[in-house]
Amino acid sequence: MCLGEYSSAFPLVSLLSRFAFSLRLNYDNQRVCFLAREARRRLMWAIYMLDQTWAAGLLEFTTCPVDAIYVGLPCPEETWELDVSPQTEVQLKSQTKLPGLLAANVCVSYLRDKVLRHAKRFAAGNCSAIEIMYGIRELETELEQFYLRLPPSSAYSERNLRLRTHSSWLPRFIVLHVLWHQCYCDLYRCITNGLIESVPASTLNEFDTAFVLRCWEQCTHHAVQIAGILTSLTDLRLEFSILPLDMAVCAYQCIRLLLHGQRVYGHKVPVSRERIKQYQRSCLQIIQTVARTSPSVQTIERDLKDLIDETQDHNAHPENRLKHTQQQGPHQILSIHSLIARSEFIDDSEELALEDAHAGDNLSAYEKHNHEYGGPLGTLRLPSPLPSLDPAEDMTPSSIVASQTWLQGGNAFEGAWDQPGIGFDFIRQMQWDGMGYFC
Repeated sequence: MCLGEYSSAFPLVSLLSRFAFSLRLNYDNQRVCFLAREARRRLMWAIYMLDQTWAAGLLEFTTCPVDAIYVGLPCPEETWELDVSPQTEVQLKSQTKLPGLLAANVCVSYLRDKVLRHAKRFAAGNCSAIEIMYGIRELETELEQFYLRLPPSSAYSERNLRLRTHSSWLPRFIVLHVLWHQCYCDLYRCITNGLIESVPASTLNEFDTAFVLRCWEQCTHHAVQIAGILTSLTDLRLEFSILPLDMAVCAYQCIRLLLHGQRVYGHKVPVSRERIKQYQRSCLQIIQTVARTSPSVQTIERDLKDLIDETQDHNAHPENRLKHTQQQGPHQILSIHSLIARSEFIDDSEELALEDAHAGDNLSAYEKHNHEYGGPLGTLRLPSPLPSLDPAEDMTPSSIVASQTWLQGGNAFEGAWDQPGIGFDFIRQMQWDGMGYFC
């Protein structure tokens, strides 16, 4: 992902999710020690967060659903490092105080995925104005309740930021609060006129003017908060070894929303032009920092520079042109920097629709061909004898000994399938009986 090989990483993420479920990482294994259980739990949540980054709110690209994860949130770093098992485990959807920054990052990742799912469903034109209003209010409540779960030391303030200046968990602290404000931006920008992710004009006209204005004001407020956090971070003049890719995306989006509001609403924007220019420099600096370790982020850097140049030259913004070519029916909304959009997969749905129209003309030819050759299975000439599917037959004695030696060492994932009552017969389901291909 950092190198920009998205088409290669795309299938590997889904494979990673399947391996995690196969190893039963989504369940707690009480037979292993606390350190091993915590390692399994953290790996499971890391895979979940990676999968949500790829899916970006689209259900059809989700391979690690949160409803299939039955483990608690990660414990604080000090507890794990000192091998002190916590007395109680905090669950994702509970109202208990969050035990640490990593647990809070998991929760905000879950909330952002939920917000993106709703926002893209709103923008696709599948909901009425009343449904959208109730959906926004429900998500507002969840975001507010999440922030109340944070301990005082994890809440954002200039003091808490500076106290973590030399902490190795500073990036985790910054990502938590940037993504929380980004959730609000993602929620409200679908009610902002002129963006590609806005709801259809027919639906937008059904909203009360005061509600639309409130959504725009809240979207601008949280975009300013993101820019302010990133500006405070750059003022620390620190050298970061690595920053997450989400930081670059959020930096671009907050400037995009501020420039869009400045162009559409003019003097109503509660931020001066000089302040916005300062935010532009800070966000560009953050993106360049991420690009040092992730060359793929250079695309976001170019896009932000182009966006700033277009605004300064008073040229038409590209998203305005996209708005007029937007489909009128339900469709997918991919963000400009979506990992799926950059995987270079081709949408051939229109070509398939044309082929379906001519499918009836070719039906008789198919039936004739099928009759002459004895059906679809008649064309299959299997080699005789069939190749062995047992890998042990092709292994040399030395390789067998080496594999047995490697499997002797205990690890956190050993015995995942031995615990009764929580699983299913995985080996039986994985046996291929010759019929799975045609299901």
